[in-house]
Amino acid sequence: IKKFVWNRKIKNWKKKMNIVGVSSWMANCASSSYLMKNWPVKVIHNTLDVNFWKPTDKKNARNFFKLPEGYKVIGYGSLGYKNSSLKGKDLLLSAIPHIKYDKKKTIIALLGEGNDFIKEISGIKVFNLGKLDKDEDIRNFYNALDLIIIPSRLESFGQTASEASSCGIPSVCFDTTGLKDIVEHKKNGWLAEKFNVTELAKGIDFFLKMNNQDYIDTCNNARLVAVKKFSYEKIAKEYIDLYKKILNQDIKSNN
Repeated sequence: IKKFVWNRKIKNWKKKMNIVGVSSWMANCASSSYLMKNWPVKVIHNTLDVNFWKPTDKKNARNFFKLPEGYKVIGYGSLGYKNSSLKGKDLLLSAIPHIKYDKKKTIIALLGEGNDFIKEISGIKVFNLGKLDKDEDIRNFYNALDLIIIPSRLESFGQTASEASSCGIPSVCFDTTGLKDIVEHKKNGWLAEKFNVTELAKGIDFFLKMNNQDYIDTCNNARLVAVKKFSYEKIAKEYIDLYKKILNQDIKSNN
């Protein structure tokens, strides 16, 4: 079936299409593909409502989930304890033992289903928040955190990282695929060497050990990065500019 569809594309896709990649990685995939290598490709990121995804009171957010006071809170969005290799849960579990920050003063907030039986990971107490269906609750989740870990092997974009950044929360992830467009190293997060779990742990420690003012500055930077890159106004203008460019090219070719 794949070969049949492939041959149909080669036969019928004669006119070049304008391709939009939501990340530089996606755009590069299109540019290097057999079918699209000679087509015009542009990067326009996914957008988000920066007026909704915004910082709120951290204490209220933690009280919403009944998280204990006096702890550093690490967040992770999970689809289940042993599944989703692309989301890198195994890499997270391998990285946690390498954290040097006091594990007794740290908790992990797990978002998602299938983790109810996890009470502790490598000495760090775990709080299972379950599946959150309301955007307001997910916003509370971000704001309850000190940082979020996104150990994915592959992300076409990385909406979680952009939403967290818009809420002023740094992300710790690997320097790969779509996340590279969202996370700026030591500015709004940490980009660890590709799939190096000790480097991932180093990034977690970087934010857990950061003094209060530097951490506040990082959170402010995270918010600024999100507004600058992903606001409705920014992304809408990029699409309008692209449409105008395509229309002008069509007018010239017809003349």
